[in-house]
Amino acid sequence: MLAKSVRLNLKKEFARVKKNSVSFSGLYFTLLVARGEGESMFGFVVSSKVGSIVRRNRIRRLLTEAVRGNLEKFPKGRKYIFIGKKEALDTSHEKISLEFDKILPRIFR
Repeated sequence: MLAKSVRLNLKKEFARVKKNSVSFSGLYFTLLVARGEGESMFGFVVSSKVGSIVRRNRIRRLLTEAVRGNLEKFPKGRKYIFIGKKEALDTSHEKISLEFDKILPRIFR
């Protein structure tokens, strides 16, 4: 689990990031990135269309662990929202980490 200080929790924080963000789409998730001040912050969302709460929480946990393992790679001072896709259900943590490695260089442009 990520530290509470680096998680986006409030509805207004999510709305602000969604409004001012740039989108990067991958196979297992879509990443919304917005400029912010201070520490980088992360939020995780999975649509109810994906399935039951158990399935959505599994995707959230996979994404959270992948972020936790790659925290030092993310540019500082930005806000990130990960929107999990249904395809992430049948995959492993390693494949999601590989997807991170593909998307992260696009953020730096």
